[in-house]
Amino acid sequence: MKFPKPGVVHDQDYLEWIERRPCVVCGRLKAGFKQDKNDAHHVNDKSGGSAKFNDKRALPMCWDHHREGHQIGWITFQKKHNLDFEILIEAFNIIYERSNLP
Repeated sequence: MKFPKPGVVHDQDYLEWIERRPCVVCGRLKAGFKQDKNDAHHVNDKSGGSAKFNDKRALPMCWDHHREGHQIGWITFQKKHNLDFEILIEAFNIIYERSNLP
């Protein structure tokens, strides 16, 4: 099963869950201006669609790394930190779905 499915997905529970996960780069929790949680960075899909329309394409990042990605660009950011956003998105979606099974 592939995650996430295309289309508009607004899921506040998922976003709150993502914001409580450690930063995908450094592993910090509660880092930055919002001392109680991390940022949910929305990743654009490969078709160029707006990521803001799909909350299931969000990844947890501390404020420092979220800001760095916007500054240097997300392709450069992924290379610098040896990340693959597509694999991470799929993994977080699977973990979330399995953690919410009855």
